[in-house]
Amino acid sequence: DYLAKDRDGLSRYLSGEEWEATRYLEEGAEERYSAALASMRVVRPYDAMTRRWGREDCEEPIPTGFPGIDKALDGGLRSGLYVLGAVSSLGKTTLAVQIADNIARSGRPVLFVTIEQSAREIVSKSLSLLMRAHGVAMPTRAINNREARASWNGAATEAFEAACMDYCEVSLHLNILEGVKQPTVFDVQAVAETIARHEGTPPVVFIDYLQLLAPQGERDTEKQATDKNVMSLRQMARDLKTPLFIISSLNRSSYSGSISLDSFKESGAIEYGADVLLGLQPYGMAGRMEDEAESKARREAGKIMREAKASNERQCELMVLKQRDGGTPRDGIPLTFIPVSSAFFDNINTSAA
Repeated sequence: DYLAKDRDGLSRYLSGEEWEATRYLEEGAEERYSAALASMRVVRPYDAMTRRWGREDCEEPIPTGFPGIDKALDGGLRSGLYVLGAVSSLGKTTLAVQIADNIARSGRPVLFVTIEQSAREIVSKSLSLLMRAHGVAMPTRAINNREARASWNGAATEAFEAACMDYCEVSLHLNILEGVKQPTVFDVQAVAETIARHEGTPPVVFIDYLQLLAPQGERDTEKQATDKNVMSLRQMARDLKTPLFIISSLNRSSYSGSISLDSFKESGAIEYGADVLLGLQPYGMAGRMEDEAESKARREAGKIMREAKASNERQCELMVLKQRDGGTPRDGIPLTFIPVSSAFFDNINTSAA
């Protein structure tokens, strides 16, 4: 029967050629399978389903402390990659610090990675906000200035002491990782894993900011470095089962218009890799730009930005540009930013978040 069906095949088999090829494939299969598992892992769908059935992998959202943001994000932060972008001086680091403090105050471990600013600057933002809650508006530069501190009156001194006492509650669960050099994603993950083992709960990780993380390859272009780091951050969020809140710079063209998906520097990897993409801009920017011609739009955008940055009380909006597992609200989330106190206020709730 074999001879009738495949004379040449029978000849190869009898001569040992086909046997040798089959043996080669069998011998190399285990090595190739092991190599494949270096970049992938096998997950049985049934096992994933039974974990959901038993509610083993279920998680509750982590409130940010801002009712408007929490409402837009269906309760708060979940495991995944969150990216926040804004032009310079609009308060994106301040907003991230305030959210991190709110989460730490609730008892959840937090890891805040600051590469551009020092830990002293980050803590000073928190103290400035807390002093305002005690009735004194004090900028961070005054908190960090020895001579300015010596000239404070009794009310300022009492507010500062009260702020420090309040901050102790935050600091119990807040870890700040200050960049001496450019850390890699894997450096951050190693610290986060250590905190998770020590605390029994993975920390919510904040990184300020994405483009200052070290590239994974010595010859990587800026785009290649961003692509690789975004993918590694996404994998880190998946492995640790925790939210990662990453600040990103924007491309220069975004300074002349309303923020959008295209605004993010090296936006391809960020746009597709982020689970949630957030953009902070002056309030009403999108509406004021809709009917403008391109050249006039650039002038109008510059005017809006200058007005916002010059104001002591900046009206902003946080745009949800992408939400992988939820809707994207048509309108921005209104926020008020008061730079002198490093404070954001949710316009839904007029008290500081």
